[in-house]
Amino acid sequence: MISQAFYLGTKQECEMLLYNVTPQLSASSRASRLANNNDETLHMRSSAKSKKQSDSDEETNSNATKEAVLIKLLQLLVEATNNNDDDTDNEETHQVKCDACESFPIRGDRYKCLQCDDYDLCAGCFERRRESKQHKNGHVFAHFRLPNELFGRTVTSDDVTFEKLQEFYAKDVHKSTTCDGCGQVGITGLRCKCDTCPNYDLCEKCVLTGITSKTHQTVHSLVLTSNQVITQIPFDDIELGEELGSGAFGSVHKAR
Repeated sequence: MISQAFYLGTKQECEMLLYNVTPQLSASSRASRLANNNDETLHMRSSAKSKKQSDSDEETNSNATKEAVLIKLLQLLVEATNNNDDDTDNEETHQVKCDACESFPIRGDRYKCLQCDDYDLCAGCFERRRESKQHKNGHVFAHFRLPNELFGRTVTSDDVTFEKLQEFYAKDVHKSTTCDGCGQVGITGLRCKCDTCPNYDLCEKCVLTGITSKTHQTVHSLVLTSNQVITQIPFDDIELGEELGSGAFGSVHKAR
């Protein structure tokens, strides 16, 4: 038996189905479809434009954030620089020029050579052992921590020479210090400490003769010192008070 299919509809619809014919749209239908297509195109363009605008706004916000962070970093850097300048301003200034790096004025510590005519170094150049044709490392230095003050006494640059200091401190006695050059017990007069060797002292005579040893060399810088800077405490003056261990420090208490 051959089955038959029955189609319900108009003649035009049956022909369209049988011959696969696209229906001819009326003018109004075409206009309506065209309008719909235009609306869809405009909507797509509007969406693309909105997305582009959104991306642009996001990029603008990101750039603004980066700029704000950069400005903040610059502000912090300026504040740190100002703080460093304030710290520098608090340093003591000596109204003399460093004869090595030519910085003026010398800030912080100042080192005046006692064997050269008017030769000063800042702390940095002294530590780097700067030399010149006239000045050599093994010379004796006067160390100024405060402007125009040496060993607690107000002085001028003309007062600070090896000869004048020899005369002024001629009766100074360093009772508990032994000269590591000649072995003199209790250095009398000027006392110089080596800035390279640990615990190495010389009397003024050994300084002038340029004495050396296994460790100390003539190129080692010497710094003038005084009893007024390093207080000498005689051994006999050291007395014990209470017996050590009688205090509560370090004691152990049992928990109750």
